[in-house]
This record gives sequence, structure tokens and C-alpha cells, in this order.
Amino acid sequence: MTSDGHTGTKNTKVNEGGSGHFTLILAALEDSAGAVEFVIHATSSSQYSFGLQPLQFLDRAGLSRYRGNCVFFGAECFYRVMATLEAPRFRQGSRIFEVQGVHTAFKQVVDQFGRLFDLEQERDRILDGMRSATRDAPVFGEVIRVSPESSEEPDWTGDVAFPELIELERQSAEIAAGIEALREYLPLLYGTGEELELAVAAALSFLGLSVERTEAGFTADLLAKSPDEQHAFGIEVTGINGPIKKDSPKLTQVLDFERIKEHGEKTILLANTFRNDPITERPVGESFTPQVIDFLGRHDVLLMTTWDLYQLVGQVLAGSDSDSIVERLASETGVFSVG
Repeated sequence: MTSDGHTGTKNTKVNEGGSGHFTLILAALEDSAGAVEFVIHATSSSQYSFGLQPLQFLDRAGLSRYRGNCVFFGAECFYRVMATLEAPRFRQGSRIFEVQGVHTAFKQVVDQFGRLFDLEQERDRILDGMRSATRDAPVFGEVIRVSPESSEEPDWTGDVAFPELIELERQSAEIAAGIEALREYLPLLYGTGEELELAVAAALSFLGLSVERTEAGFTADLLAKSPDEQHAFGIEVTGINGPIKKDSPKLTQVLDFERIKEHGEKTILLANTFRNDPITERPVGESFTPQVIDFLGRHDVLLMTTWDLYQLVGQVLAGSDSDSIVERLASETGVFSVG
């Protein structure tokens, strides 16, 4: 196929995720014969004043620099062919398990890539301290080649497959993709940390907002804005097995963001409270203590649970207008009620 990870007859984003300072996209790149390469595209806008830089790490990790205009990032990127499907007439439904395997592998990369960068920085610091050096080792191994075994169904069967089978395979692929997309929101019900932040970002994106994860230590975990930039938000995300109390450090972070914000952003404290309890067993109306409600009620702050956000996604899936929901988030203060 291609050698630059970008050139083909069709280049489609099939998955994406954020990991630490990095944004990663999984694309399916198809050539004229129907063969497909699954390509990871990665970039970072972060820079440090010293030490290993994120873009240097991408090169060290075994990704190649693409100096053209990446269709997904609109600028240079780093890429790596993750897997190939060498069928002359690739039909997604007939190889659904292989495709799911690629998505699973990509999720593992997303989950660990930021941590790998942190470890590589620590490695460099240790080696610098020892005044030693070592050969850089790529993170990725050889490109996976997925080719039919002798006992597998040959690809030419697609030429004579029943139309009913082809249609069912198409439906199966769509269902699998839909399941994968909807499962992204489930950590809103139980998650914490980075997993919860990614689920919140996915939900806000579904509501029509552009979302950016901030660097560690910033006073908000996520920044979001509407396409017309009429509404902007700073969101602090937390997961806790209980309610948000007045001694929570999140209150300080929320007020710090209120103090330093420069573009009139709406501040939202978004909490996955009682996260270890089933939804039906969580106490109603007790996610924020009265002291917290009174304390933050003096400021233009919205208090929400991730269960609230999960329900809002469900409303839009059922046909509700996402714009009106965004208007509510921008205009309301105090404790949010889904209604």
C-alpha cells in the first residue's frame, strides 16, 4: 500500500482519544484494491522549557513525521501503521473481530501513551544523573500483518456472497461501531481520574461542544466552547465515593478558575458522586452538601453530577435539541436538575 500513512483512495477517522499531552487518532486508510491500513496519527501542542519534548517522544516511540498537511490535524503529524488488512476486497463485516481487535489495541495505546511519556522523561532524568546514555528503543514492534490462514474464508467469496449476507454484515459492522461509541459514556456512571475526564469530554463533544483537555495542575480539567463561540465553559471533573463536601479541594480549584478566567467561561463542577453505588441506590439530592451549595452559590458556578450529563446524552439520543441543553448549561447556576 502507501508508505506515508496518508495517501490512499479513502482515509477515514474510526477512533480517537487523548492521553496526557497527546491527541491520537486511528484512521482506516484504503487503497484502490480494497486493502486497508489502520494508521495511528498523533500530535501534541505542549512544550517544556527543558528535557524531553512530546514531539521528540513521538519520534523516539517509533512514529514517523508526516511533513504534509494531515487531514485530521491540519498540520504536520506523526503516524504509525498499526495493522494491515490485506484482503483484495475488504468487507468490514467479514473481518469484524479483527477490526475490533485493532480498536482494542488502539484503546490500550491511548490509555498508556501519556504514562509512557512520563516514564521516558523519568528515564532521561535518571540517565542524565548517571551521566550515561543508551540506545533509544521504539515503543511499537513490527507492523501486524493480518492475512488469511489456509482454513479461513478466502476473500473472493465476497464476489458471490448472498446480498442478504452482505447486508447483514453491513448492519453488524454498524451495530459494533454504535456499541463502541455508546460505551464511551459508561465511565460517567462509575469512573474517576483520566477515564472519567475522557468520558466527560466525549459527552460534551456529543452535545456539540469542542473540548480541550488542559495540562496537569491547571485549575480546570476541561475547556469547552460552542461552535459559534457564544458559550464557553471551564469544567472541573472529579469522581468520589460520597458527596462533595466543603473540605473538598475541588472547591478551591473551582474558585481559582473563577478568579483567573479571561473569556467569561461558565464554571462547572462536574462530580461522579457515590460512584461505587448503583444509580438506583444513590441518595437523591445529596451529591453536594448544603454547605457546598451555599458556599458556591455566591458565584456563577453550576453544580452537576456525571449522572446528570449521562441523562442529557440520552435525551439527545432520543431526539432532544442539544443547543437548548448547552444554553441551559451556560445560563443556570446552583445545582443542576435534568428535569
